[in-house]
Amino acid sequence: MNRFLNMKSLTLVLTIISVIIPVWIWRSDLESRSLQLRVASQVNLQPDNVGSISGLQVAVDGVPLKSPYLTVLELSNDGDKPIPSVDFEAPLEIRLAEGSVVARAQVTETKPKDIEASLSWETQAIKIKPLLLNPKDIVTVSVLTSGKKPEFGARSRIAGISVVPIDENVGYASRSQKAVMLFFAALLLFVASDITNSGVMSSEPIRLRKRAAILVSTTTGLIGAAVFIGFLDTIGVTEMSLVVLAFVGMVFASIVLSVYWNWNSKSIEQK
Repeated sequence: MNRFLNMKSLTLVLTIISVIIPVWIWRSDLESRSLQLRVASQVNLQPDNVGSISGLQVAVDGVPLKSPYLTVLELSNDGDKPIPSVDFEAPLEIRLAEGSVVARAQVTETKPKDIEASLSWETQAIKIKPLLLNPKDIVTVSVLTSGKKPEFGARSRIAGISVVPIDENVGYASRSQKAVMLFFAALLLFVASDITNSGVMSSEPIRLRKRAAILVSTTTGLIGAAVFIGFLDTIGVTEMSLVVLAFVGMVFASIVLSVYWNWNSKSIEQK
């Protein structure tokens, strides 16, 4: 009886922890205020190569540009709290490294479309004026530069936000591709976790020692829960009731798949 209670209780506790801890961490993280600046695309408008046409120049207001680059930046509220305009002590400043200058900058798109975003620009900086940004709001800024390939840095004084990070990973997988990868990664990790859980709770011999099986089960369960949370966030599921429902469905599906995956383990042990 004690062995049954110890093993069953330990497995149940580990399973509950593997679900609750990532959800708690995720919810705590969402409570933070956060802004992110991302380099969505960057194109050299006049590449210096053998196939370039002689005499071709890119000019703005009649002034030729040297090595012009068109960069698209996305400013987004990736936290869970709105950031009102009154929280900006000064405009958000996007600065260029030495060697490149701003030839033109403008807001080209906002999500949602009713965001009133405006900016001003100088040769070495772009200043986005204070504005209300709700969670998931995005402001897209197109920047035309001259000189070296532009490198950007952000400077801000916003209540509750110490730094605005810049993601320069241009050309990463699309949102739908990311969602698919996260979903299948989460599913496989849950399957692996449930296979190990079946071995831990069984009184029959298993290939792994129980302490090793517990370690693998807990690790895969935690990682699977974290990845699945990332999948839910990617497709826009953030309401706690829907998150819990999604977890219940995922756990049920993973249990069914794990039983099917490992259905002949007993016959293998007997050979």
